[in-house]
Amino acid sequence: MGDLLEDIYILENYYQDPAIQVFEGQRETSELLVFNNREEVRGKENPLRDPELRKILPFCIDREKIIREQFYGMYDVPSEIRFTRNYGSNQSEPIHYNPEKASAMLEELGWEDSGRKKGAPRESASGQSLNFIYMVKDEPEPMATAQIVKESMMVCGISINIHSIPKEVFWNPPSADSVFAGNYDMAQISWPSPIPNPCLLFNGGIDTESGSEQPSLNFSGYQNDQLEGLCADAAYQADSEHQLGLMKQMEMLINQDLPALPLYSSKNLLLARNDLCEIQIPMDAKNEFQNIELFKYGGNCKK
Repeated sequence: MGDLLEDIYILENYYQDPAIQVFEGQRETSELLVFNNREEVRGKENPLRDPELRKILPFCIDREKIIREQFYGMYDVPSEIRFTRNYGSNQSEPIHYNPEKASAMLEELGWEDSGRKKGAPRESASGQSLNFIYMVKDEPEPMATAQIVKESMMVCGISINIHSIPKEVFWNPPSADSVFAGNYDMAQISWPSPIPNPCLLFNGGIDTESGSEQPSLNFSGYQNDQLEGLCADAAYQADSEHQLGLMKQMEMLINQDLPALPLYSSKNLLLARNDLCEIQIPMDAKNEFQNIELFKYGGNCKK
């Protein structure tokens, strides 16, 4: 908290400095809650394989409280996971915390609340329970977020056990405590937004013909035949307009199926001299400094 307040004071000084202008960069950093999509987790059937259950969870997570208490209300609740910079392409209103609505939806889905002890998770008729292991990096900011998620989910009858993992272990594939080992139900990660390569994060890992594992960052085990086809098409498609169309289709598919949920996004703010004409970053630029030598400033602004 102290570090964030210090950053706010510095940023305020930048905004007040007449020699400097502040504008938003193209990319943000999103905090994502990724759901394990393997058929079994720790030897038991995985309820999070059900997309209908995953779609209820945003109503059980008080993202407004995360933003209010951790970031002084500076961020907005994300409405979707984005793969493109075309804001509003598939955008809808964000889902806000509503445990009453979520509880009714869980009941309808067969997750019973009646008769459970205080603090106990909901159970299904088959004996499954909404008792999840939540993996998070052992750092103050992610841990504080995880604690708010835990408290708000309990109101819905969902029990969260937080497993804090050192960062060097979290991303270390050979470790049993790594996110790649799959011994979790939910994992909280930081990831660039828009996601530059959704196929790397949400596709691959298993060859559908041979069943063998393939190199991938798809540590959640998510599989979707439609996404696999779009990724295969994108791999051999050089036309940028077609690529953008494919990315929009992937974006819509992932936001409907919800293998991950954005908790919040932090903006990438850029500083420039006050005579820079305007934001001159093309939509298809790979970074904010592409073609910086062509940026106009001063008397060249109207030319």
